[in-house]
Amino acid sequence: MKYLTYIIKQSPLQPEKLLSEKRYLRQMTVIIVVPVSVLGVLFIAGLIPGAGLMDLHRLTKLRYLQWKRKERRKMYVKAVLLSLGRPTTKSNVMMLMAA
Repeated sequence: MKYLTYIIKQSPLQPEKLLSEKRYLRQMTVIIVVPVSVLGVLFIAGLIPGAGLMDLHRLTKLRYLQWKRKERRKMYVKAVLLSLGRPTTKSNVMMLMAA
């Protein structure tokens, strides 16, 4: 949830920095900023599903790599059991993996 957290909690946009201190410039800035900010909100709302998809992809990749590491360890344990001349039963494999 790296990207979603950044968009939702850390506020990548800071609208108070856009407003001017002078009275007339401030009014003109508000008139211009309101429609642009509406478009910005729609743009950010469009980024949230994209960030969710990127997070889902990262999570899926992480789970796959964890599963692959476990499978490689099982293959190594089976090779050790074969080299020792022991049967590669499930109980023997789990016993060596726990050690």
